[in-house]
Amino acid sequence: MKRIVIVEDRPWVTQREVLEIKKQEIEVAAMIYYPNSNSTKQEQEKLVQEFENKTGVDVQWVNSQSEFVDAMDRWYADERVVFLVDFDLKGDGSTNFDNRINVLYVKAKEKQEKGKERFWFYTTGNVDVKSILMAQYKGHVIDVNFNPIRMSLEWDMGQIQEMVRG
Repeated sequence: MKRIVIVEDRPWVTQREVLEIKKQEIEVAAMIYYPNSNSTKQEQEKLVQEFENKTGVDVQWVNSQSEFVDAMDRWYADERVVFLVDFDLKGDGSTNFDNRINVLYVKAKEKQEKGKERFWFYTTGNVDVKSILMAQYKGHVIDVNFNPIRMSLEWDMGQIQEMVRG
């Protein structure tokens, strides 16, 4: 079974789902955290620490595009790893689909190693954003809802199961 590395700009919103994934005996190897600018560093540190304590998942902070690529490359070297990537990484500063750091990374890997489909995207963005993702990565977009009451994501666990079996 594959191991999951999640790429997110607010790890704490995935806590409930990460715990659910782990209950299904799926390994979440790490979280790559590309911080957004919506909260202070102190608030982020507190939330990340709580996430790590509750989930047992190591959060790897990346603060620049080069750190992001380095972290992704380290995990990509492990062929058992698949990536679950938040499309909307606010920290990268891009609003154009093709210029997002995560999309650039995936496209570069696709060019280097045709046939290796190790990346799945998710987004809580609007229908236009999801349509772009579906057109570019059909079959590799995980359905997700944002629960504002719990302040958490809700992934389609059936799709997560398929992702790690592949």
